[in-house]
Amino acid sequence: MVAREDEAEDARAELAVVKQEHARVVDEHCQALEELTAHAEGTQAELGAAVRGKDDADVVVQSLRERIGTIEAELEKFGKQVRDLQTESANKEVHIAQMEKQRERDREDLQGLNIALDSKQQELELVSALFPISCVC
Repeated sequence: MVAREDEAEDARAELAVVKQEHARVVDEHCQALEELTAHAEGTQAELGAAVRGKDDADVVVQSLRERIGTIEAELEKFGKQVRDLQTESANKEVHIAQMEKQRERDREDLQGLNIALDSKQQELELVSALFPISCVC
């Protein structure tokens, strides 16, 4: 019976060691679980921040796309205005050149008329000198 009591005592001692080891393993698992939970919560927070950051970036991108569309529309409008102004300027240059040619023709005509007037004045002076007009009073 002493042998059985020794075996029982040994079994109790071994059971106590196993219980201590089990308690240690359970503590390690609990600690690992807490660390994993904390890490998961941190990762979840980072993911949430990343999603919010992406949402914010998407809003900025959409805003920039709209702005680009507006700027492209303005650029097209300004390009058309530039083309219209260039056409108008070219037309005005043609008109100015035509007016300058007409002015030159008018100057030539004026010079010809002045020569004709001088000639008529000389003719009048000659006729007046040849045939003096007497005034009958």
